[in-house]
Amino acid sequence: MHDIDVENNPLLTAAKSQNAKTVVSSVAQKRLLLVKCFTAVISCYLVYGVCHESITRQLYEGERFTFTLWLISVQTLTNMTVASIIVQLSSRPGEVDKTPFKYYFACALFFCGAIFGSNQALQYLSYPSQVVGKACKPIPVLILSGLVGRKSYNYVKYLCVLTLVLGITMFLYHPTDETVQKQGVGHGLLIFSLICDGLCGGMQEKVRSKFCPNENHMMLWTNLCSFLILFPFCFLSGDFFGGNAFIPRHPEILPRILAFCICSVAGQYFIFLTIKHFGPLTVSIITTCRKFFSVLFSVLIFGNVLTVQQWIGAIIVFTGLIVDIYFGEH
Repeated sequence: MHDIDVENNPLLTAAKSQNAKTVVSSVAQKRLLLVKCFTAVISCYLVYGVCHESITRQLYEGERFTFTLWLISVQTLTNMTVASIIVQLSSRPGEVDKTPFKYYFACALFFCGAIFGSNQALQYLSYPSQVVGKACKPIPVLILSGLVGRKSYNYVKYLCVLTLVLGITMFLYHPTDETVQKQGVGHGLLIFSLICDGLCGGMQEKVRSKFCPNENHMMLWTNLCSFLILFPFCFLSGDFFGGNAFIPRHPEILPRILAFCICSVAGQYFIFLTIKHFGPLTVSIITTCRKFFSVLFSVLIFGNVLTVQQWIGAIIVFTGLIVDIYFGEH
């Protein structure tokens, strides 16, 4: 019997080479998917923000649309309806989402809590303070994804998150705009919002890792639960009747609401696609960067001048994003 020369065996060498090529190809495809999701989410929510501003800030014959709960309820209802149609058309025979309803309800509850805390904080804090506070969103998501979702990250991911938060804070913060005194209630609401963001991310990580639902099921059930939570408040607050009465008086607002809902559906699809493949921490980084890109694009389009602090912040953000895309998952 002759010993087989493992190191020089051409068949084994070819197999190792093929495995290496497969791994490299898989990593490249995952990076490409991340870039696609990042671009799609940023693009959809940039237009989403423009639509939202055109709905809520423009005067319609001297009247302003102020029915926020109505608008969010319609948004979640549209997302849920489209996701339901996609699930019906794309689900394979026997494919069932085994995620318990309570997990989706918890995700939706924390999501609604984050929105409530963030919006209410503006009554006590200046907008720059609120923006800078929400720029720290990836930090509680990073921490609570580990505590709740049992997700571990390497040191590069921690470094990238801290780098992005620092860069976005430097880019968005303008000390001269700070005219509102710091209020304990406002900061408490902001902290509450960040904790809800972290808990929502932790629950999403748990759902993703334990039950492996696809993006369409996550979108359907999360929006269904959000609608069930929001609609009673919409009804009791009077927004339901106010919004329904506003539309016939000013039908010209309908195309903007339609565009708003379309952008929401597209953006949410890519958000849940990102959660499925990369986790909620990556989503929190992308959505936090959206504010940065919104300001940056407005500067580039309208020719405003960036300060030295903003240029430094922009360089830090892009450095953090590039490092995270290439090294954050390894």
